[in-house]
This record gives sequence, structure tokens and C-alpha cells, in this order.
Amino acid sequence: MRLKSLLTSILLVSLFLWPNPGGPQDCSGVDAKLAPIVLTAGFQTITVADAAVGLTIPEGAIIAVLVVETAAIRYQVNGVDPTVDVGMLVNAAESITICSPQTMARFRMIRDTGTSAAVSVSYYGVR
Repeated sequence: MRLKSLLTSILLVSLFLWPNPGGPQDCSGVDAKLAPIVLTAGFQTITVADAAVGLTIPEGAIIAVLVVETAAIRYQVNGVDPTVDVGMLVNAAESITICSPQTMARFRMIRDTGTSAAVSVSYYGVR
């Protein structure tokens, strides 16, 4: 049980303090309700090509951490599909932290160049 508490504390610190150049990391809307956090509520790898795609959100997920693995992407969180000219640019090896199920549901991304991107997503939630 102590190991679980320690891992939860490390996770929370890393989510809120880890450098995140690709997107916002302010999870101020997420508070002490995370005490029973599940270290991983789900994981997926998404191939991001020339058509905008969203996330497949597991039940109970409240935070998503995305790492752009191979090529730049553009994203929007308003439910509108980004294009190669419109959207927030995130380069390979950068990350995005999304702190609410509502924002995860509206998140859309597309590749920025002619090279498709691989994006790894870890989801975190409560029991």
C-alpha cells in the first residue's frame, strides 16, 4: 500500500511539474479527488495521417498524456478538425497533457507534414 501511495505521489508530481513544451500542463482543475488515482487507465498508439483523428478515451479517464513520437502534428481542442495550416504545432519528442474528459473528447489532431506521426497516449483516472 505504501508503494502505491509513493507511485501515486510521483505520478502527480510528474504530471504537474514535468516540462511540457507541446501543450498546456496546467491541471489546476484537477484537485485532491485524484487521491485514488489509477496509474494507467489505458494506453494507445495512434497513427496520425492526413485526416484528423481524435482519442479513444477509456471509461473513467480524466487525464491524458500524449507523446508525439515520430513527426510533427497540429491539434485543436474545440472539436474542429485542424489542418496543416491551422492548429497548435507539436514537434516530435514533445508532449501534451489534457486535464479533463471534456477536452479529451474535443481533441483532434492531424500530421503537419507529408510524414505520418505516431502518438503514444497514456490515460489516467480514478476508481
